[in-house]
Amino acid sequence: FAFKIGYNEGTNPLYNGNISLTQWRSANTDNSLKTYSYTYDALNRIKTAIDNLDRYSLSNVSYDKNGNILSLTRKGHIVANPVSTNSAHFDTMDNLTYTYQANSNKLLKVSDAIVTPSAVQGEFKDDHNQTTPDPTNDYTYDANGNMKTDTNKGITNINYNHLNLPVQISINGMGQTGTITYIYDATGVKMRKTVSTGATTDYAGNYIYENGTLKFFSHPEGYVEPDGTNFDHVYQYKDHLGNIRLNYKDISTTSTPILEIIEENNYYPFGLQHKGYNNVVNGTENNYQTYSGKELNEELGLNWLDYGWRNYDASIAKWMNPDPLAEQYYAVSPYTFVANSPIVLSDPNGKEISFSITRDENGEITGVNINVTGKIIDETGKLSQKQLERRRDRILKGFSNIKVEGDGVAVSFTGNIDVASSESDIDKSDHVYRIVDDIKNVPGNGHVNPKTDPEGFTPTGQNVVYLERDFTSRTAAHETFTHSAGLYHIWDATSGGQSLSRYDAEGYASARETARSAQYPEHVQKAAEDYVYYMTRQTFTRNDLPKNLTHQSSTTNSSGNSMAGNKVTRTQVRSIIYNVINGRSNKGKQKSQ
Repeated sequence: FAFKIGYNEGTNPLYNGNISLTQWRSANTDNSLKTYSYTYDALNRIKTAIDNLDRYSLSNVSYDKNGNILSLTRKGHIVANPVSTNSAHFDTMDNLTYTYQANSNKLLKVSDAIVTPSAVQGEFKDDHNQTTPDPTNDYTYDANGNMKTDTNKGITNINYNHLNLPVQISINGMGQTGTITYIYDATGVKMRKTVSTGATTDYAGNYIYENGTLKFFSHPEGYVEPDGTNFDHVYQYKDHLGNIRLNYKDISTTSTPILEIIEENNYYPFGLQHKGYNNVVNGTENNYQTYSGKELNEELGLNWLDYGWRNYDASIAKWMNPDPLAEQYYAVSPYTFVANSPIVLSDPNGKEISFSITRDENGEITGVNINVTGKIIDETGKLSQKQLERRRDRILKGFSNIKVEGDGVAVSFTGNIDVASSESDIDKSDHVYRIVDDIKNVPGNGHVNPKTDPEGFTPTGQNVVYLERDFTSRTAAHETFTHSAGLYHIWDATSGGQSLSRYDAEGYASARETARSAQYPEHVQKAAEDYVYYMTRQTFTRNDLPKNLTHQSSTTNSSGNSMAGNKVTRTQVRSIIYNVINGRSNKGKQKSQ
């Protein structure tokens, strides 16, 4: 399997960071090159996605001022068993029009001007089943904004718990009748799913059981499934959004690689699956890991993706529940999926380093917020609840103290951090702050500075920060928005790893050139070059450079006090956002080893 991302190439080259095209191919039944070319509106929302085969295009996507979708058209399969090489099997599949409650973000109905045969599955089905507009509403909601009914799927009622998670879905319509029941633990983690047909699914961490029998257990590179008395290892290729694109086994064949492929999945923008080529090849499909790596619930025609805190319908590109963190993203509708930028952004669970952008009525950016959500836990065994809360507040103080240099829009750094009493309180997507007695004893910590005794350690790009009990707020901010965010110490972009503070004013010219060296990642070069440029615009003193947040606290003044500061450049802010988008942060590791 091969996958390519293009920015300033293709039929619509872009120069603002948006993705202009994606290409992929696999050693599968259909091994031809597939391409999507993308266009966006002035707010970076997806407008079109045109494929090179004219089979799976997305077009006519429009939005209201809150980011709610008003219209959407898809090309796709119009027969029950499509073959991608047969053009007669493909045409306009969905031509959707959305209607919303007045002065609200709540979707009332979706009308489809295209009627496909009932045997055609995998696209939007309108209960009206006419080319004329649907005269009645499809959706109703409870007092918390959760969807209660959906006539297009025959959903007559959904009961929710106190966490706004569905506990029972009742279906009677569109050819389906029955119920789906869910059981959760106290923190909202799904434990069991029961369908009225008698089927049960149990979720025990990474282990999935169907009807009491182990189905598989997952690991970072795929999953393992039982095969009689043995186990088969299944590996996965994922794209930049975490979508599972290919499942395969290693059966040691080079002449016929197709025999190793179990399943291939390719998607429209917003997550609907392509039909007609390279789906299940050998074995059975795995609906537990699909788009965004999430479970697709197909029972009784539900066809929802379970993201943990919310459920998502890819056929209409809408959440069925409002964003639990909606107050932090007030610029867009709480039902909008990834700010309508599904080629660039993903929504793992809403509990990691993330960012949001606010814009004025003309689409100009007016503010940027970078937020961390997670847990703090005591590994010393010596801290009380209140002592942990005080350290949590110290971390948040470090965030609020960060200053962004230079003219531009407002940038804020915030956090939502809860105290965890045990490891079971930590969700898979949490950013974890682990309080320890001595950083030097943390496994994997290879950073030893002879000039100082570091208070923190963070594996670059991972979801864990280790802090000693008496850490400073500045250290917490440094570890989070330097190392966890995928950046490096400011001196790492100079020759020999020396700190830029060792260079005099004249030496900055050579330091700037060194920062451009290809031996360092591009975002490191840009961050260092930006700061070097900033420093050369004013009178230089040795005390200036360490004021950057990415500088370690070992540099001291003549009195022996640390000169470590809390300033970041705007290029460093852009680098953090770039790392979030491109998977260089939020890598998921919650312990050092």
